[in-house]
Amino acid sequence: MPSGIRCWTVVDDELALIHDADRFLRELRLARGRAESTTKAYAEGLALFLHWCERGGRDWRTAAEDMGLIMLLLSRVGLRSPGCTAAICTC
Repeated sequence: MPSGIRCWTVVDDELALIHDADRFLRELRLARGRAESTTKAYAEGLALFLHWCERGGRDWRTAAEDMGLIMLLLSRVGLRSPGCTAAICTC
């Protein structure tokens, strides 16, 4: 859409769009009217979560049961290695 509204999304190492994350973030921004800063925060969290799932061989659809593990990891060492990344785009 050429609206000019800025949206945040999630891409992988090759800058390929993570479609499920993008669809969710666009719904937040466009359909629910959330602020750009809100979708940025969600995109950053999604990128970390998806990277954690990938590194641990977890399917993101069922990984929520292990959410305590990612919270522990983030509180102890952080998760800033290559992987999924939040990125800005124009909707």
